[in-house]
Amino acid sequence: IGSSFTLRNTGIPHLGLYGACSTMAESLLMVDDKDQAMLKRIPVRLAVNTKFQTLQPDDGVSKVNILLKDTGKRNNIYPVIDADGKFCGIVRLEKILTAMLDPVLASTLVVYDLMETPRGILSTDDDLAWAVENMERHDMRDLPVLNRNGRFIGFVSYNYIGYDNGAKSPSCVWNE
Repeated sequence: IGSSFTLRNTGIPHLGLYGACSTMAESLLMVDDKDQAMLKRIPVRLAVNTKFQTLQPDDGVSKVNILLKDTGKRNNIYPVIDADGKFCGIVRLEKILTAMLDPVLASTLVVYDLMETPRGILSTDDDLAWAVENMERHDMRDLPVLNRNGRFIGFVSYNYIGYDNGAKSPSCVWNE
């Protein structure tokens, strides 16, 4: 929330209401759809989390285990990118951890065996309203984002954009 005067130089899309009593009715009419209207004005590319570790289809589960130990950071979902940089799919941490519990599986499975096609994929040109709608429709908290050339650039997630599904209240973390 901010005045149009202070927001004009930020480059963030906003809607300004001017006047007093005459626009009060307009602003009250917009309250029900204000979050949706705001999300429609924000492109996905501004809310993409680009901090991720990529996996390759032929990576062994034991290599993934080493990667997880080395980075010290565990995401719930990992992109699978082939040697040519093409997005192949995603692997969920729960599948990786389950495979690691079985020594036979851990020594024989590769990422390709655990990989799945995401139920939704976003483009950098999509808006956040579309992203949230897809997350809800596909019951996913994270969706991969591809650029116009089909290259993976990151994930958009409820947590990263600060969207509270219960309260229906977004608060974005902006990329610069």
